[in-house]
Amino acid sequence: MSDLETELRGLIKTFNLKESAFDALEKIKVGHIKSGELIDGYSFTEFEFLFERFEIRIKTEDKISTIIAKINILESNSKIPNEKGKDVVGYYDYIVDFKGNFIDEFFVLKRIKTLANKG
Repeated sequence: MSDLETELRGLIKTFNLKESAFDALEKIKVGHIKSGELIDGYSFTEFEFLFERFEIRIKTEDKISTIIAKINILESNSKIPNEKGKDVVGYYDYIVDFKGNFIDEFFVLKRIKTLANKG
């Protein structure tokens, strides 16, 4: 492992990045379940979440460098399994800077659930 990789892994551990991402996602989940609101035809109770990876993005002229925790959004009752046994229907990105400060988050679904496709 290179010195740079060791340093980046140290930042990720120091920031508790994976845990922070799942905590933030849980807050979103609780809010949506309480409201009963659907997201592109899905109830939040139909989702499972699986950590995918960390990504590092180095700044450009007008942006800051970031570390991203990527979490797959899986459909619990999927009939189209992936290698993990569930269908990946989207992803959640939790983004912090190199000091661990929260920058942004994205909850993205790749497919809309309809009566025709039932997910």
